[in-house]
Amino acid sequence: MVPLVVALSLLLVGCAAAPTATDRRLEESVSIYTQLGVGYMQEGNYALALDKLNRALKLDSDNADANSAIAVLYERLGENERAEKHYRISVNQKGQISGALNNYGGFLCRQGRVDEAEERFIAAASDPLYPSPWIAYTNAGNCALGENDTAKAERYFRRALQAGSRFAPALYPMAKLMFDAGDFLRARAYLQRYQEVASHTAQSLWLGVQIERRLGDRNAAGSYAQLLKNTFTDSEETGMLLELERNESDRQP
Repeated sequence: MVPLVVALSLLLVGCAAAPTATDRRLEESVSIYTQLGVGYMQEGNYALALDKLNRALKLDSDNADANSAIAVLYERLGENERAEKHYRISVNQKGQISGALNNYGGFLCRQGRVDEAEERFIAAASDPLYPSPWIAYTNAGNCALGENDTAKAERYFRRALQAGSRFAPALYPMAKLMFDAGDFLRARAYLQRYQEVASHTAQSLWLGVQIERRLGDRNAAGSYAQLLKNTFTDSEETGMLLELERNESDRQP
């Protein structure tokens, strides 16, 4: 499964009426516990994360932020039934829930429920108040890639880049799609845009090697190759590069 981007920032859920002082104190306490839970989750301390998120939900069982965060946590713990229960609660609240929709879409995609996932991603991306629609579009593209639907994937990655032109998780797959389609100049362009905003991975360097070899730029290919061997010595991509170089050496007279 292609990795999806999880939105763990708070979702900024709105209230219909002006809150009282008691309401504000309650909301503040829920927000603090939720932020603590998210922070512990990001650190990999799942026990403390679960404790803080449960405290948030004890104060407000319908809070979209807390439900979305604990759903992500339960999924990481392999408790998918509990995860879906909280995902469903999070997306059925009032206010801005686009981050929750994105996270629920990711869950559905990982469960193989691709059509349901796409519906949630598009709902999130279509919300004019969602601050990062490129995340949801990229996830829709990655989900389509997981089903080998490259045409749909490309459409969503393009929409992601229209919304956020420097979003690296959409730039790299576009470079790979262009390479696989034989459009090596566009593949180079997307990879160059990617390296302007993100650190290279073994995968991106190996793609660079292949693109530049196809375009006949041996110097650029050599630069990518040297960086790959020096930076990711034990990677699968370095192994493929070394095998390619050995085969070429064996063919020389």
